[in-house]
Amino acid sequence: MVNTTHLKIPSPDKYDGRKGNVEEWLYAMEQYFGITNVQGNYRVTLAAAYLKDNAMTWWIAKTRQNTQPGTWTQFKVQIKEQFLILDDATKAR
Repeated sequence: MVNTTHLKIPSPDKYDGRKGNVEEWLYAMEQYFGITNVQGNYRVTLAAAYLKDNAMTWWIAKTRQNTQPGTWTQFKVQIKEQFLILDDATKAR
């Protein structure tokens, strides 16, 4: 196991809600969680801190309506539902 206490681990970029790059952002967040050993529901709290612009507006609405996801898996599903672009074949159905 690598000792990361002396490594400078770069923080992931903030996600702004632009359609099409939510999966890349989620991947970067999961990489960050793995390196920094962030576990459980704290992932949702930390990921929310890395939202801005439209994505932050989405999160604020979720919290005001008390519909924010409680687990990392739920967070990933909900943010993809909001910001993932469906391909044309899926849209046509």
